[in-house]
Amino acid sequence: MGRLEYKYLIPENRLDEIREYIRPYVKIDPYAKRTGDDQYTVKSIYFDTMSLDAYYNKLSGIKVRKKFRIRGYDAVRDDSLTFLEIKRKDVNVISKNRAPVLRANLKPLLNTGDIEAYVYTNNGVQDPAGQAMPFLYYYTRRDLRPAIKVIYDREAFVYKFDRNLRITFDKVLRSSLDTDITSMGDESGTVKALKGHFIMEVKTFTRYPTWLRYLIAELDITHEALSKYTICINSHRRLGKRIHTNGVHLRDNKLRKTSRKEPQL
Repeated sequence: MGRLEYKYLIPENRLDEIREYIRPYVKIDPYAKRTGDDQYTVKSIYFDTMSLDAYYNKLSGIKVRKKFRIRGYDAVRDDSLTFLEIKRKDVNVISKNRAPVLRANLKPLLNTGDIEAYVYTNNGVQDPAGQAMPFLYYYTRRDLRPAIKVIYDREAFVYKFDRNLRITFDKVLRSSLDTDITSMGDESGTVKALKGHFIMEVKTFTRYPTWLRYLIAELDITHEALSKYTICINSHRRLGKRIHTNGVHLRDNKLRKTSRKEPQL
C-alpha cells in the first residue's frame, strides 16, 4: 500500500508557531534526536535522462511519475550509508525503492552493477538486493545521468499515537551543480531557493487526525505539488546557468514555462 504525502509552502516566520502547536501531539524522530540539534541534513543527487524527462514530466503536470536519486545524510563520508532511491508518485500516493550502499561503493556499483558485492545488507532494509535492482535497471535502460545535488535541513516528527504519521519541516533548500558522487557531502557553491519559506510535508497512510486538520485550517494553506528537484533546477536557470547531465548541456532557451503550482520564489 502506498503512502499519502502532502506538501505545504509556509513562510519561515510561522515556524515557531507551528512547532508550538504540534508539540503536544508529536515527538522528535529518533534519527533527528541522535544528531544533538533535533534535525539532520538531507543531501541527494538526482538523476535524469539526457533530455531531463523527469524534470519536464513534473512541469507538464503528469500525475504518475518517477524520480531517481542517491540520498545521503549530514557529512556523507566514504563510510556513510547512502541510498539508491526510486520515488514513485501517483497523484498524492507515494511508494519507494530504497537500497543501502556505502558511499565508497557507489561508483563501483554503478559501473559494474554487481549488487551482491556492493549493496549493504546489514542495516535492516528488507531485501536490499531486490530494492537495488529497479534503480540499476532504469539507470542502464534510460541512460540516467546526475543532474543536480539538492540539500536541505530537516526537522522530523512522528505522531505519538501512530508512528505512520510523520511531519517534516524542510528548511534552507539549496542546491549545487557539482554532482560528483565522491564530493556528495560538499556544500560549497550552493544556490538557495524558496528564500523566506520552508516546506512542511505530511506523510500518512490514513486521514489526518482532528488536531492536524485544525492546524491546516488555521494556517489557511492548501497542499501543493512541490518538487524540490524542479525548484532547484529553476533556481539555477534563473541565474543563467546551464543544467547538464554528465556534460550534455541543455541551453536556457529550452526551459519551458513552469506549471501554475510551481512557486516562483
